[in-house]
Amino acid sequence: MEESIKRFFFTSLGVFLLMTAVSSILFSQLWMDFPGRVAGIGVIWVVTVFFHSRLLKAVKKNPEVFSRFYLMQTGIKLLFYIMCVVGYFLLFKASALRFALLFMTAYFVFSVFEVISILGFIKKHSQ
Repeated sequence: MEESIKRFFFTSLGVFLLMTAVSSILFSQLWMDFPGRVAGIGVIWVVTVFFHSRLLKAVKKNPEVFSRFYLMQTGIKLLFYIMCVVGYFLLFKASALRFALLFMTAYFVFSVFEVISILGFIKKHSQ
């Protein structure tokens, strides 16, 4: 595995574990645990790692494709995430709001983390 992808994988795994621990503590203290809490964060982590590795490989081959590839990936991820949230709403109506809030928070955290990682990668390889 390439060094930048490996570093992103393990750092994002740490973010996933931290988010899972914080959500476990928060929801257990509020007696509001719900099905799919860890799976929601896990889905975002797996999708983020997969698309990030594909993006880095594409940019390494041809840096000019970054904008187009990044926008395409973001659109695909958003559609997939919307399908996940709607599917959860249909299956678990009672805890849908909590899941949606956690899912949006995880999406935001992983998106910020991914953008910071991409900017570092581009800065390192543009010199």
